[in-house]
Amino acid sequence: MTAEDESVKGEPDVVNDESAEDKEDSTSEGRIIERLIWFWERYQGDDGSIPREADVDIAELGEIWDDSFMIEVLPPDGRTGDQHATYRYAFMGERISEAHGGCLDGRDVYDALVEPYNKQLTQKFRRVVAAGRPLRDEAEFVNLRGMRIAYGQGLVPLAAPDGSVGFILGAMKWRAYITEQANAR
Repeated sequence: MTAEDESVKGEPDVVNDESAEDKEDSTSEGRIIERLIWFWERYQGDDGSIPREADVDIAELGEIWDDSFMIEVLPPDGRTGDQHATYRYAFMGERISEAHGGCLDGRDVYDALVEPYNKQLTQKFRRVVAAGRPLRDEAEFVNLRGMRIAYGQGLVPLAAPDGSVGFILGAMKWRAYITEQANAR
């Protein structure tokens, strides 16, 4: 964090606070990721297979649903000559939309986010698809409103009907910082 950044004070669901009270809160960063991983493992096959998106009951995510998002993994479309899949936001919970500076449902991740975050995030998605395993991540990005967002997130793969990774379910807890770029807006 630079001197020109200042933490945004606001609602408890927006700011990660390291107080003992929040550590017990099931929507704290660690709890959100733990809950997502527990959810994924609950649906994982006895043989270690990736849970099928069609079989999971997202209602079980309960209170972390607003902190969750779903990415659809699409085959390469050739627009950029990229041989990799395209990743599209299928759903963004309310707090995820706040973090990104707006709802991105139905938009391609690469096109919707500011560089270099779009490249970094698609690399993480590729890792989840290739490994077929959950990924925990901490990083930061500048959102569409010019605010710096520091976050912790979990990403888990969900299988399409053919058994390949067709979706990535994620959950994220974040904290916003005002930057000079945001102050100029």
